[in-house]
Amino acid sequence: MDNELKEMSFWDHVDDLRRVILRSVGAIILLSVVFFTLMPRIFDSIILAPCHSDFILYRLLCDLSQHMSILPDFCNDHFEVKLINIQLASQFFIHMSTSMWI
Repeated sequence: MDNELKEMSFWDHVDDLRRVILRSVGAIILLSVVFFTLMPRIFDSIILAPCHSDFILYRLLCDLSQHMSILPDFCNDHFEVKLINIQLASQFFIHMSTSMWI
């Protein structure tokens, strides 16, 4: 069997580490760009979904409260959440940081 491990020098290990780090950084940048382009859809359907009255948890709680009389009425469709931006570039930075974290 010729499956013996090749002995690597210190610089060969550093070269391999550099290659892995560059690939990882490239993958993170590529995925961040993809998620940044999908950010309106991600914000509307995932992050800001509880701001709308048709959120799935609200519908489940409404169904549950109709079957159990001890729970309060969760079938209120008359609420509204308004988001106010008071910083100049916060929307852009929130999109950038969210795309990096996702």
